[in-house]
This record gives sequence, C-alpha cells and structure tokens, in this order.
Amino acid sequence: FTGMRILHNYRNISRATRQFSMGDRFFEQLMILTLREHFFRPMYYKAPIENTFYMGRTLADLTDRHYALFANNQHPGPSAGIGFWEMKKDDLGRILDQLNGPQITKVLKVLDLIRSPYFGAFKALISQLQIAHAEAKDNCKYLASLKSLFQQLEMSDFETITSHMKPIMHILLMIWKHSKFYNTPSALALIMRMLCNAVMEKSRDHLGSTEELFNLEPKEAVEKIVLVLDVCRQLKYDYYVYYNLSKTQCESNPWMADRGNMFKRHDQFITRCEDLLYVCITAQQFEKMLTVVIGGNSGAVLTNDVESVAAEFNKLFDKMKSCGYDCLDVDETKFESDILKFSTGDLCKDDDIEEETEEALREAEGQPGSEMPGS
Repeated sequence: FTGMRILHNYRNISRATRQFSMGDRFFEQLMILTLREHFFRPMYYKAPIENTFYMGRTLADLTDRHYALFANNQHPGPSAGIGFWEMKKDDLGRILDQLNGPQITKVLKVLDLIRSPYFGAFKALISQLQIAHAEAKDNCKYLASLKSLFQQLEMSDFETITSHMKPIMHILLMIWKHSKFYNTPSALALIMRMLCNAVMEKSRDHLGSTEELFNLEPKEAVEKIVLVLDVCRQLKYDYYVYYNLSKTQCESNPWMADRGNMFKRHDQFITRCEDLLYVCITAQQFEKMLTVVIGGNSGAVLTNDVESVAAEFNKLFDKMKSCGYDCLDVDETKFESDILKFSTGDLCKDDDIEEETEEALREAEGQPGSEMPGS
C-alpha cells in the first residue's frame, strides 16, 4: 500500500511538472528525474531516512520510541531515558541536515511553484522536526547533569543508595525550574518511573532469588527485607519533600502528586516485600519453637505437640520456597494467591497453626523443667 501511495503521489506531481515546464522537454525530464530519485529511493532500501515523504513517519517513530522503552515487559532505568534523548537529538539532527541539503531544497521549490498540496504539509513537518530537535537538545543539555548521579546510584552498594536520592531530586527540581521543555507532568512521571525501576533492580539484586532469600537464616532475611523497604520508602519520601518545595519555588508549575502511574509499580514492589517480610518473620518465630523443652508430667506430650506444630509450618514454608517463580517479580500474580493461602493456613492440614501453638504453650506454662524461647 505504501508503494502504491508513493507511486500515486509521484505521478500527480510529475504531471504537474510537465504542465509547469511549458513544453521544455529537457527541463521536464530533469525535474521528473529529481522527483523520482527522492520518491523511489526508499523502495531500494539503500537510505530510507533520506526520503522526503518518510520524514513524518520517522518523527512519529522517534516519539513512540520513548514509550517503547517500556514495551514487552521492559522496565528501563533512568540512564536509558537519557540515552533516548541523546539518540533522538542525533537522529533528528541528521534528518534536518538532509532537509537543508540542496536536493531537498530543489524539491521544495518545485512543490511551491506547482502549488502542490504537499508543500504546506511538508513545511509544517519541517517545523515540527525543528521544534522536536530543539526539545531534544535542550533536554540533553539539562539531563547531562543527572547522568553521573544515575550512574553512581546504579553502581553503588545497596547500603549507600539512599545518599544519592536527595541530590537527584534536587537536580530534577532545578531542571524543572530552568528547562524550556523538561517541565511537564509526563516527563517527570517518566523519569521517576525509571528511577523507581533502578531502585527496584538494586533491591532485587540485594535480596537475591526466591531460593536464596528463603534459604537464608530467617533473621538475616528479615534484616535484608527491612533494609529494602526502608530504601524504597525513602525514595517516595524524598520525592514528596521536593514536591512540597516545588510549590513554593515553582508556584505557577509545581510538581504533581502521584496519580497512580508514577509509583504504581514501586508501590506494588513495596507491598510484595511487606508480604515476604511477614513470611520471614513468621519463619523466625517458628524457628524459636525448635528450642522449646517442656518439663513436668506432660512434658514429653507437650514438647511433641510443639514440634508437630513447627513441622506443619515447615511444610507450609517449604511450599513457599518451591513455588517455582520469582517472588520479587511484581508482574507474577501467582504470589498473591500463595501468600493468601500461607497467611490463612489453607496449605496446611490443620485449620489454624497459631491456635495449636498457643494451646501447647499455654499448657506448658508453669511446668517444672520447661525452657521457652528467649528464657
């Protein structure tokens, strides 16, 4: 279809060129050959970007590429966002260089002389390209100040990652105040989504895989998850600190509060970590039951009851360990049903492990020779 459209446009303009040449065969052939070169060059797939009437599609592709970074379940970091603007600046610069070349200038003159309906649209397209190129240049200039900070965040140890968050927010606010283009809600939401992705990726590296996390000592797993939660919450806290600052420093155009698209995945990750923390804290509590020794006349029976409850929990915990998917992947929906079964005890043969534990420990209380956790 595209080829037929190009051919149709070429024929229309070539007919108009013949009328404009007023019977001058040499001039007529020269203009037709020039038009043919520019219309049909993409058909040879040698240099499609040089084709005049492909510029609109190229501009659309460059714009869509920004959002295509998130396609196919990809979650890029902020360095990818800066790379996009650098690539867009270079691509649009090359296109404008070609548009300002002598060959395209000749074509424009012909389109103007023959009063082609394409002339106005093409001039508007060139104007859009110039605006888009100016935007890309301006964004690259200001985002360059964040490039090293993003690299430091991505390369730093997880324990020190929070030290990079306030400087990043400060620079973002300065860019918001002084940039001509990078001061829109969509731009801020996009860079914050990418920053959240970087923090989540660092968090996942710190916690390791599901198997690695659950094979840690429960106490160590709890400490790691608590640290991850502190880091993730600190990112949102720092954002809202500068959100409040923007209300006084940028009264006419302050930052916006999250409307569900900026921290959506970040909040899901926090919720997932809170669920994992619940699992690991529960495992830590049941681990202490292995040290319970109950004395007295009923000591052996009660000790066996406590050990039985701990064994039931271990079966439940082992099913979580062998779930077969990454628990830290917020796009994995199986976890939601599994954590619900875990928290309600549906995976166990017994209806309520906690009731059995409380009953056994209540009977053991006061028995001579008993040893309880922490005693």
